[in-house]
Amino acid sequence: MTSMNHIIVILIIAKRIKCKWILLMNYDKCCSKNRYIGRFIFMKNSNKEKLLSLKDYYIFNDKTLSTAEKYIKVFSKDFNRDMDVNEHTDMGMISLIIFPMLKQLENYYNEEICISSGIVLSLIESDEISFRVKSYHAENLIFRLSSIWDYYFNIINEYLHLEIPADNIIKNEIINRHCVNVDFIKRENITEVVEKPLPIQKQKKIRKDLKKEIKVLGKGILINTIRQKFDLTDRFKKIISLINSECIEELKHIRNQIIHRRALGTGISVDYGFLGQSVSINNKGWCDFNELHQIIKENLEVISKAIQVLHEVIFLDERPNSIENKDKQYFVIKVKCKACGKESILPEMKTIENKDILCPVCWEHGVEIIDKFRTNEINYGDRMYKHVNNFIEHIDKINEKYN
Repeated sequence: MTSMNHIIVILIIAKRIKCKWILLMNYDKCCSKNRYIGRFIFMKNSNKEKLLSLKDYYIFNDKTLSTAEKYIKVFSKDFNRDMDVNEHTDMGMISLIIFPMLKQLENYYNEEICISSGIVLSLIESDEISFRVKSYHAENLIFRLSSIWDYYFNIINEYLHLEIPADNIIKNEIINRHCVNVDFIKRENITEVVEKPLPIQKQKKIRKDLKKEIKVLGKGILINTIRQKFDLTDRFKKIISLINSECIEELKHIRNQIIHRRALGTGISVDYGFLGQSVSINNKGWCDFNELHQIIKENLEVISKAIQVLHEVIFLDERPNSIENKDKQYFVIKVKCKACGKESILPEMKTIENKDILCPVCWEHGVEIIDKFRTNEINYGDRMYKHVNNFIEHIDKINEKYN
């Protein structure tokens, strides 16, 4: 049989056997013309498929929608569970940034992720839905399921003060900032910010060094940084275990193929086997949708568990201590001023006696310690930073009062 006959036979098999991978081997060396004729025959045949319209992609029957609703109810989660915020935590940065980011993440999971997942799982199970329609919705979901981890990593990054740039855009902004001198020049009642670029050769060296030094946020960088800096609590160990789940890597493998090689609904695509480069032909695409169905459900379980653990960490303020201070204990004290009656939470300061503690509201002596709580290193540091800055801002008033 000639090479051309081989190709025709392969195309006939590809048409009749819809669920099996077909390999069209590379005939470049001996019969390149036949190889391209074979491709042309397949493409000409595939062009007979009609273009789908908006109505084709978004009309679902009652059975499909009913199944989707069931999946949405199964995977949607109430992450709050009537949990109260740790009252001893300095809520400045957390209430301004962390809580809104966490709420957005939880809403994104319950709305975009769960609704999209419900639809896709239902479509995959249906025999009445076009393969191309299934591929379209599944591809959108795969990107959402992959992206939610980046949003998750950003919350941990902010919560632990890691200061890892979220992407290359921010990384380049940081590098650019190091390549200029900034002066603050007063002009009458206005302070003007003036940027002056550094010499070109110096800029080149800075850019070269920082491109290697500064790493962008991702799973590996996040986990390595946390392990290097902190004595991990049980909940953070659980978070890292969930982040490393095998199903996440399986989904990522599919996503990377979609980004770099082939759309999910592709019937013919370049592949590589033990004999070298080849072409895969399959009217049902290159991805096993039954396996994808299971991978999606496993990813939903892992994501919801990871969000729940992070929610508990933030609300209970279980930030780990640094490795060098893992054996140290940190405390905050709850005090009440005898003069103004206001209650405040301050970092415990062992260098002063109770009588020397000034009320951070009215700056009078005579506060009473009414409780003491154990906290973590980061919260203690935040409390101390805030208290010292508050003291410095009112130093003139304090001096007038006691001098």
